[in-house]
Amino acid sequence: MFEAMVLVCMMGNLQDCFVADDTRGPYKTINQCIDRTTEMAAQLVTINEDHVVMGVRCDPAKPPEGLET
Repeated sequence: MFEAMVLVCMMGNLQDCFVADDTRGPYKTINQCIDRTTEMAAQLVTINEDHVVMGVRCDPAKPPEGLET
């Protein structure tokens, strides 16, 4: 399982950044996660044209607390 994240910064001030976490995942495959980061990135720059996507990431999902193996 993978979690999607997108790093977004303010255009003209690359020190003013935040991580946009996905609300739909986690995803079973890395390819599903990559597809979601692409979708998220496109939506984020449409919502606010003053922001720029600096990177995307798919990390292995952490099991729910208390269910670690």
